[in-house]
Amino acid sequence: MTIWNEEKVGYALGLVGGVLFLLAAAVTWLTGSVDLVLGRTYGAFNAWSDALVLAVLGGLAILFSHLGYTVWRERALSAAVLLIVVAFLAAVVLAPGMGVLAVLGAVLVALAGVLYLLEPMKRAAHTVVAA
Repeated sequence: MTIWNEEKVGYALGLVGGVLFLLAAAVTWLTGSVDLVLGRTYGAFNAWSDALVLAVLGGLAILFSHLGYTVWRERALSAAVLLIVVAFLAAVVLAPGMGVLAVLGAVLVALAGVLYLLEPMKRAAHTVVAA
């Protein structure tokens, strides 16, 4: 039986959030394509720019989740801050037109960042108590 600690749950949430961003990017790109076919060029370019931003944010969320779980394991604080920044950027940049998938992705990425923060906070508490 696998033990699910904060790091594994944060990794899973970060990956799922990143995939939701990518899925939202695909849906937004498809919506922009439909807008272009219907003759709404401005709406198509607007949707495609949103899709590009969502794809970049999804890629960053997956990258930082993976780095925080593997390479940056001893520097989980860096991964946590970067994941929280990605979620914050998604909420600020895409807030007016965010769909359900993008909102869920932002929430899951933010939760992943918070879970990655727990281990550095535990180490800091042990250091303070030991001193």
